[in-house]
Amino acid sequence: MKFYKTFNVILVCVFIVGDSNEYYIVDCPFQYINNGYYHFDGGYYKLHTTPQCWANARSICDAEGAHLAIINSQSEANFLVNLMNQYYSQNYMRVNQYNNELLIGFHDLYRDGEYVTVEGQDLETAGYNSWVPGQPNELFGQNCGSMSNRGRLNDFPCSMPSIFACEVTKFTTCDNVGRIRAMPRIMPCDPLMSLPLKGTNS
Repeated sequence: MKFYKTFNVILVCVFIVGDSNEYYIVDCPFQYINNGYYHFDGGYYKLHTTPQCWANARSICDAEGAHLAIINSQSEANFLVNLMNQYYSQNYMRVNQYNNELLIGFHDLYRDGEYVTVEGQDLETAGYNSWVPGQPNELFGQNCGSMSNRGRLNDFPCSMPSIFACEVTKFTTCDNVGRIRAMPRIMPCDPLMSLPLKGTNS
């Protein structure tokens, strides 16, 4: 008679992704979804429909642990266009008031004609540089970035309120979720604004 021993093997896998307090956004999606963000391609996006000028929009995104949306691809532009069109289809009386423009995260506030994202990249490096025909025309005060409802970039008056989009990237840590808080103090929109927000490097 032969006897066989049976061994149960338990494998335990441990993944270390960095410091113990760094949990990437894939681990905490519901906090953003519950605050009005939509998931796309690993990141999260929120359409803010209370019009603000560009500096205030940037401040609000920062208060949510996000930044003004930076377009890195045509598919990302298409996604934001869909968000815009859903809003406009329900609020058609306001379309002309805000010129079909969505404030996003780029500007040429440091030097006219040299457009950079709020993360400091030029548009070519960021991956998307498709402009509305005839733009940028660099008229006075048009130093802030927007996107048309056709997904094309435009230089937009920094002092003109419009709807805007915030973005949380796939590399954002869950620590930022804790930053979602009440809307920051909204400053008067200055038509002569010539510098980015204090405390930023772009």
